[in-house]
Amino acid sequence: MPIVWYGGFLPGLPDLCVGRWPAGVAAKTPWKVWIVETPQERAALLASVAKPVAIRGGGLDFKSGPDAMVSGPIRGDSVIALYLPPEPGWPWFTVGRWPPEVALGIGAQREAYTWEADATEAAALDRIARMRSQMPHMPVVVPDRKQAN
Repeated sequence: MPIVWYGGFLPGLPDLCVGRWPAGVAAKTPWKVWIVETPQERAALLASVAKPVAIRGGGLDFKSGPDAMVSGPIRGDSVIALYLPPEPGWPWFTVGRWPPEVALGIGAQREAYTWEADATEAAALDRIARMRSQMPHMPVVVPDRKQAN
């Protein structure tokens, strides 16, 4: 599985480790996303993805492998953040870190995070605009494009 890193562009934002599922793997999305909050999690995740993933019940068992490396308690305040693709061919990610009472009801990753992928900048910015109008109380951060290039 090829992976790339989307760096947290402001203090307190997590990094994203994003893998692209190989052709033929049945998944809801072409992306496998790990939310990485600390250097220790990054090291543990990299060591884990370097190993073969166990097969249980006829499928890949990421929960006891790579997913377990980034499953600890979350850090930081609620926020919606837009992550730019680090390379051509990778999507834009909108990541939400939600208060516990919201995250519980939406099945958030790490009991805090949701993410959505968009193929284009226009689609990602449209998603951000819709989220801003629906949740005006949530802080929204978008990276400075001049610094990102």
